[in-house]
Amino acid sequence: MAAVRPRSGAAPCRPEVDLLRTPRILSVSSSSVLQDFVYSASIALMLFISSVIFAADNSGSRLETSAVVFGFLAMLAFLADLSVFVKTRGFPFKSGGKAESSNGVSAAADAAPGETDKLANGPE
Repeated sequence: MAAVRPRSGAAPCRPEVDLLRTPRILSVSSSSVLQDFVYSASIALMLFISSVIFAADNSGSRLETSAVVFGFLAMLAFLADLSVFVKTRGFPFKSGGKAESSNGVSAAADAAPGETDKLANGPE
């Protein structure tokens, strides 16, 4: 039996994408925002410390030099991630309290009753 092929130009059926677009899934809590910021900052700091120590204490081989360069480039990538994070979501340690969430979902959508609705309209 031959396999059934989709028509060319037909859009693929991806129902899992629609299931993940609920207001509850799209909202980001301030604790996870703070956690992401702290993780990225601590990884960048550890990469910096380890790269400096490894750069100071190596024999100068080509492999060790490339490992030091990789460590500094990885640290720069995490610092770039932190700068994008601060630009898009704000600094999480504001004196006013919580960090601002800019995930595209309004505060009204966070409290939308859609999460508590029944999935099927069956007999009650």
